[in-house]
Amino acid sequence: MSQFIAQLRSEAARLVEATDRSPMGTLYDGTATRDLYVAFLQETWHYVRFTSGTLLFAGERLNKLGQHGWLADVLIEKAGEEKGHDLWALADLEALGLVAKQVQATSASPAVAAYNAWTRFAASSPFPIAYLGVAYTLENLAVQRAGKAADALRQAARIPNIAHAVTYLVGHGEADVGHVAELEEVLERVKSPAEHDAVLTSAAATRLMYAGMVANLDEVARQSRHAA
Repeated sequence: MSQFIAQLRSEAARLVEATDRSPMGTLYDGTATRDLYVAFLQETWHYVRFTSGTLLFAGERLNKLGQHGWLADVLIEKAGEEKGHDLWALADLEALGLVAKQVQATSASPAVAAYNAWTRFAASSPFPIAYLGVAYTLENLAVQRAGKAADALRQAARIPNIAHAVTYLVGHGEADVGHVAELEEVLERVKSPAEHDAVLTSAAATRLMYAGMVANLDEVARQSRHAA
């Protein structure tokens, strides 16, 4: 394993640890309240709806710049895999009693707004490969925790209709199995120090912004209650 991949794994592991310490940790042991879970899904919807398009944009820019045509194909394929995942989050929110218009009327938290701006910048930067730092970090989190959260929430059954409201967690937990290893194989083929730096910087930025999002879930939940 190269030093580059070891550093990437370290960033991803630090994000998992940060979510464990945050309010999101209550998803992992099944003690989350309905309001907190709604806040998580709402915040998730605010960034996941852009994921497919941004991946496609990054892949197309790699082709346009003549950088790693084989890698452009990976990004474009991932764009197809991510398409419609925002609808999973909306379906879960509807199972919890919300309607799509309620969710669409909310605003993203500052951390999610920053994340959306960062990912667009990464895809439009001189090194669109940077977006793979985002993908690796979040897919590792999904593999490590999404399935665990879905199981814990269903087993605890503290949230009404929760059995029908874990589509997003189950889907990501299953879909991302194998993706992390595949991304490592892909990234091992990249030898440019500048591109390594772009990927690692993007992974670190993703860790910080996602950690900021989940640390703020209690506040998002409170705001949603007041707006209801």
